[in-house]
Amino acid sequence: MRDLLRVFGLWLILTLLGEMVALQIPFPPAMASEARVVDEAFRYLLIVGTPVFTFVLSVLFYSLLRFRAAGDPPEDGPPVFSHTPGALAWLAVTSLLALSLVIQPGLRGLMELGWMGPFSGSAAADGEGTLVVQVQARQWSWLFTYPQYQIQVKDRLVLPMGRPVRFEITSRDVVHSFWIPAFRLKIDAVPGRTTLLVLTPSRPGRTAVEPTLRVQCAELCGTGHAAMTATVEVVPADQFAAWVDQQRKQ
Repeated sequence: MRDLLRVFGLWLILTLLGEMVALQIPFPPAMASEARVVDEAFRYLLIVGTPVFTFVLSVLFYSLLRFRAAGDPPEDGPPVFSHTPGALAWLAVTSLLALSLVIQPGLRGLMELGWMGPFSGSAAADGEGTLVVQVQARQWSWLFTYPQYQIQVKDRLVLPMGRPVRFEITSRDVVHSFWIPAFRLKIDAVPGRTTLLVLTPSRPGRTAVEPTLRVQCAELCGTGHAAMTATVEVVPADQFAAWVDQQRKQ
């Protein structure tokens, strides 16, 4: 019983320290409305997973310190049989945790992001105010087409702030992955298939100032994978309109 109490005390201390660290971990600046869902999910997973992680550490550390053997043991130790109540309790607790994560942030997060079909709350992604950007990935560059404005730009993505953007993503050669870290979400670019991603830039910025505001391939795609990037600029609506006019004149 004394050993159990010591392990329990060690677990409480490590858990408190771990939760304090988990609550203070800074995330990179979020620059899309949908990023909140992802950040909340990561924070929740850290908070829920910390007690499980510290429990395993507590048992391991205490066992190494308390029950270590000096030198080679003369014979095998006594057999240890399973503790049925403990095993059932562990199964019940971890199963409930897993089920809760499926619901929140799992299903709830998918609904908020609009990835659950008729259960989605983001039907505005198909509205008249949505900007469509067709993305073609290729070794090792990005081609962005704005079909509503008949504009095509290589390795430079300009987006209006506060306007939903519907990315229609494909690949010309191998599998790539379209990812803007500041927006959090990413999706594969697959040859012969168009994948969709809807994001709403929430504040202005550009790659030179915000390094995470860039397009980055997140799927190993060959020797030029690491350099397969594109700059991103999020600008107010009037500046975006001026940029469109400038591109049309070129």
